[in-house]
Amino acid sequence: MLFLEEKIDEHIGAYSQGMKQKLSIICALIGNPSLIILDESLSGLDPLSSYNLKNYLQDITGRKESSVLLSSHLVDSVEKYCSTIIMLHKGTICRIWSREQLAGEKERTHKDLEQIFVDTISSLRFLLTLMLFFCATSNALSQQLDSLSWLGGCWALNANGRVISEQWMKPSGGTMMGMSRTVKNGKTVEFEFVRLVEEDDGSISYVAKPSGQEGASFTLVSLEGQRAVFENLQHDFPQRITYQLRGADSLIARIEGTVGGKQKGIDFPMRRVRCEE
Repeated sequence: MLFLEEKIDEHIGAYSQGMKQKLSIICALIGNPSLIILDESLSGLDPLSSYNLKNYLQDITGRKESSVLLSSHLVDSVEKYCSTIIMLHKGTICRIWSREQLAGEKERTHKDLEQIFVDTISSLRFLLTLMLFFCATSNALSQQLDSLSWLGGCWALNANGRVISEQWMKPSGGTMMGMSRTVKNGKTVEFEFVRLVEEDDGSISYVAKPSGQEGASFTLVSLEGQRAVFENLQHDFPQRITYQLRGADSLIARIEGTVGGKQKGIDFPMRRVRCEE
């Protein structure tokens, strides 16, 4: 696959940079590990070896034999071979797509992945210093839902004669189940059932079913510490849902989007409360 057979008797110190790269890849694949982590492993390979390696990785992940976590600046390879694309900037997750979601965004915006990256960073007001993408199969991201466990528990907001209560169960079985209720004058006037779901492609969806409305799904696009952002740009309102933990007992929920061509945002500052039996 990587054509090192003819060099097997040579001293490794005499290998070229590309041959050393091939050797490190072979070492990573020995034993058919369930998780393979490759950092810029496509760089320095000759075209045929690069082609063979990408097809081999695609084959073993397709047969569910291994998960592959690959970091790369090679945008074409990211788009073609990865089932999930994660965009990072300075160690922070900026966006997450499945291959299908990325294709839909490219078609909608008429932009390639490189331009989408530049626009994303610009919108976050970061300086563009590095473009780094991670590709992973669903198994490689299976622990991500656990990093949202800080959302678990019971939260409440009492304002303007309305008591809003929200409760989240701990992650289990690939889901976090949640619900909320708004009470005014002793009566429930609104309620909502919510769940966070680990999808087959490794992404996380926020699936909401509010009372009196159609259900909607939002994709986790940013997870930085104890701040999570879910987005669905095709939804009417909201298009973005944010949760941020501030201290052990303070949770800020925010919904935002565009209404009538104008930006609108609503904050829900909640405090941790004792869960009712």
